[in-house]
Amino acid sequence: MRGTRRTLSGRAERLQWRRELPGGGRVEGEVRITRAQSPERIEWVTENLRLRLRRGMPVRHLSVRPRGLLRLRPLDGGRATEVRLSLQVENAPPVSWLSRRVRMGLHSTMRRLRALAETGELATIAGQPSGR
Repeated sequence: MRGTRRTLSGRAERLQWRRELPGGGRVEGEVRITRAQSPERIEWVTENLRLRLRRGMPVRHLSVRPRGLLRLRPLDGGRATEVRLSLQVENAPPVSWLSRRVRMGLHSTMRRLRALAETGELATIAGQPSGR
């Protein structure tokens, strides 16, 4: 999600993260690396997910457990890299809009990763005139 703040802290095999949401809400959890074959493969599980929808509301502990797998494979003699990302969510609620939103977020993240890998920067219009 754009406009959110992400933080990571912790040791290499366990990371804590937080994402600020509009309206003072936040979602946070811990990522535990379950398998790593650097630099080709990383598997992880997200644990202890907590959600607060708005400032002043109670924090809810979520029972979902997202698991991920990131695979990188060199192509073309090392001049290119194939990136594959798989995500599974245990105990996911059967809500179609949620799965669509997750897919859209992953698509956007992968597109930004590609731009960063290809150019070394992320293009933005922040701080530029709107062109009106």
